[in-house]
Amino acid sequence: MSDIITLSDKTKINDKLATLVDHRISSGVKGTKIIIKQDGKIVDELHNKIVITGSAFNAIKAFGIESPVIFPNYNDDMNLEHTLDYTQVEPLNERACYIFCVDDSGCGTQPGEVYPANYIDRIKPETMFPFRYNESDIDGSLRSIYYGRKVLDNGKIAYYFKGFDTVPTLNIRLSDGTQIVGDTIYSIDTDQIAECYIELRLSITREDLRDYFDTAIGWDHARISSLSLCHAWYDEYEGYRYYQQIQPFSKLNFSYRLLTDLTSSLEFQYLIYF
Repeated sequence: MSDIITLSDKTKINDKLATLVDHRISSGVKGTKIIIKQDGKIVDELHNKIVITGSAFNAIKAFGIESPVIFPNYNDDMNLEHTLDYTQVEPLNERACYIFCVDDSGCGTQPGEVYPANYIDRIKPETMFPFRYNESDIDGSLRSIYYGRKVLDNGKIAYYFKGFDTVPTLNIRLSDGTQIVGDTIYSIDTDQIAECYIELRLSITREDLRDYFDTAIGWDHARISSLSLCHAWYDEYEGYRYYQQIQPFSKLNFSYRLLTDLTSSLEFQYLIYF
């Protein structure tokens, strides 16, 4: 057999290597499944892109090491209220995925023009939509749902991030849906595939975003097409939780969903497989 590798062979090897590397660095967790409902009806079933700050977060958690890269965070970039000096303050608790944000960067003028999410990407601070946007502040009870508070130059009070509707749950089960419990995992007599995934739900309610559409950008732009889960740590200030060093975990681009109907709401069911 010849040991000579031709230029053509090298090209093929490099192409395969590039494909493998691209797959490995962009895969993040094992897989995702997101079911989108509008007004209770399923309108889409999609897969999520774990972005580079999400992959780094997973790697750091898994191996207990520090990142060699200082990633930008939304607190500094957006000058959010009660942003701490991160050169002087260490995180007070473990980072975790707590909140999400949205904008309209995921789709073109037609519903089918969905842009592929880029591994090195995020919802840009300047395009992010605030969930709440009012002259008067929201009720104190809502401060446990909406985060990323900022008083804008026009006097409006904006909240750019929202918490999940449900506490994330870890499910370990067989492919037929049978939950694995206790210490039985290695004594189960089955040929079925086992799976491990996180499930959570989040929503855009009838109250979310509407004031921003109405008084800032107009109803012609009342649509969203991109959503990011975000991870952060937090501290407490004057009785309220403030998430610190917020970074994206994932980016989901989808066919735009119109929110011109004031009675319309959206629900996102996330299944994140490990």
